[in-house]
Amino acid sequence: MNIDIVWSWLVGFMASFVLIMAADGGVLKRYWRSEILLYLGLVILGWSLWFYGEKSETSWYFGLVAGLAHALIWLRFGVPWKERLIYRLVRKTSQLLGEPIDMRDLVKRAEKQTKEFDPRTYFKSGALFTGRDQDGQPCYLPLSMLRHVIVQGTTGTGKGRFLQVSAAQLIGEQEAVFYLDPKDDEYAAHVLYAVAEEHGREYRCIQLTANQLPQLNILEGATEDEVVRILEATFQLQDKGKPSDFYLAGDRKGIKRLAKNSAGKTCRDLFREACADPWYEEHAQNLLTRLEAIAEIRAINAVEPKVSLSDLIEQKAVVYVRGELDSDAIRTVMRMVFIRLIQIASQRSRLDGPLPMINIIADELRFQLSSPVLMALSTSRDKGVRLWLACQSSADVRAAEINLDKEAIEGILLENTPHKLTYRIEDPTTADKLAEKSGRIRIHQCTIETARNLMMVETVLKRSWRETQARRVESNEFLSLPPGWAIYMAGPDVQLLQIAPICVVKNDAALQIMAAKQSDDFADSSLDDIFSLSPEADHG
Repeated sequence: MNIDIVWSWLVGFMASFVLIMAADGGVLKRYWRSEILLYLGLVILGWSLWFYGEKSETSWYFGLVAGLAHALIWLRFGVPWKERLIYRLVRKTSQLLGEPIDMRDLVKRAEKQTKEFDPRTYFKSGALFTGRDQDGQPCYLPLSMLRHVIVQGTTGTGKGRFLQVSAAQLIGEQEAVFYLDPKDDEYAAHVLYAVAEEHGREYRCIQLTANQLPQLNILEGATEDEVVRILEATFQLQDKGKPSDFYLAGDRKGIKRLAKNSAGKTCRDLFREACADPWYEEHAQNLLTRLEAIAEIRAINAVEPKVSLSDLIEQKAVVYVRGELDSDAIRTVMRMVFIRLIQIASQRSRLDGPLPMINIIADELRFQLSSPVLMALSTSRDKGVRLWLACQSSADVRAAEINLDKEAIEGILLENTPHKLTYRIEDPTTADKLAEKSGRIRIHQCTIETARNLMMVETVLKRSWRETQARRVESNEFLSLPPGWAIYMAGPDVQLLQIAPICVVKNDAALQIMAAKQSDDFADSSLDDIFSLSPEADHG
């Protein structure tokens, strides 16, 4: 091949290539580069025209066209490749503190690590197994550091499985467990029963559902003051400092009248006394209606109960309390059970040393929330009571059946539950508040200045870093968690965990109750005789 032909093609190629790159520099406003390349291209082009133009060698023209094509192809496809390569090769500064998390990457990593496992293989004495992290490693929390716990997450994300796994470990640690379940979880009773049998623990099921036989007396052993507090809190009659308190004064006075002679009586007995007293018809009709609702629930109005809440606490028993969401009266009774448990546990003497821990697990918190529960969050820890509260979100709590400021309730729950486990939630407000609770960290945030080149390809002009702050966990992470995964927060400890369920065989014994003697009133299954004790009353 003639060397002149090759040389002429190369000169033509260089001339057109350099001139196109000069034009691209002008488009990107890189004027120094553009000017230098322009002068260089003009020199090459002028010299090539003078040297080859008269000879009219076709290789020179082909070189011009080839240089033009290669320059455009480089600008369209080569520049992005070059920038990716440079980004990978550049050694990043060691001063960078981190970057904001892309939730899509987090979810993908979590989904890849999602594997079924038996949580019981990770149980160990003196510690609570909270789940496996993204690397499949078990995470533990010393029981000595365990305080009140709040579990949040939309339906079906895994709240129940965490409560059951935790309850199983507490049973193994010989701690009393009361599982209050108003929605009748499919597996909760069977898990508790199986684990209790395995460890030789006392197990009891209390059925508060409709038409159940009498099982316990909710007021058994309660003092006059305790009866007043439990009824006021259950019926939401506490003084709130509002004008509406005037209309509740008669009901509160009526409760105090009944409590004076409440020893050994049931709620049904108190209702009978109220119906026989004309004062209630005149001053506390609302109280009569409320008492009637709980007087009809046979499960808590046992005359001769074979089991009491005080005995179950003393025995460190495992107790499953089954409720029903469709009935207002049964939801009210669930609140009564919760309040009474707190009362009994708080009255234990601490003179003989540290009190055995009592764990009260309350699923569907919005239906069980009351003032004593909120107070117990801040006062009951040193009385040997640990609360496990489960709800869907802060919006769910704001819909609670309690006559208190809902914003204040939300604040109390978040401030007094040091351990927070959050599955995927649907409420952005809750996600934002939890993100703030996760704390803030320093990060370096990257700022990129780009421009479009001659072939409409974005290219990086300048990359800079600035120090700023970001939430340790962003709100979109709470909104996008895959099923079975939760974010655990306890002070500075923040982890992404997977919790698997405990698989057990269902057993009818898990739902068997210990029925008490049935009174004649319940045998009649009617309150008409009680109503007739107040002949002047019109009960509709």
